[in-house]
Amino acid sequence: MKKFAITAITTIGEFWAWGSNNNGQLGDGTTIDRHIPNPITF
Repeated sequence: MKKFAITAITTIGEFWAWGSNNNGQLGDGTTIDRHIPNPITF
């Protein structure tokens, strides 16, 4: 199975990410895979 990461920006400027996170690519400070969209703060 291929791994993937998806990001989205809402119309009000929120940043959300989900998917594979084995290298921390989602930017949430963890390496936990996310199966539902999670908000990312900067």
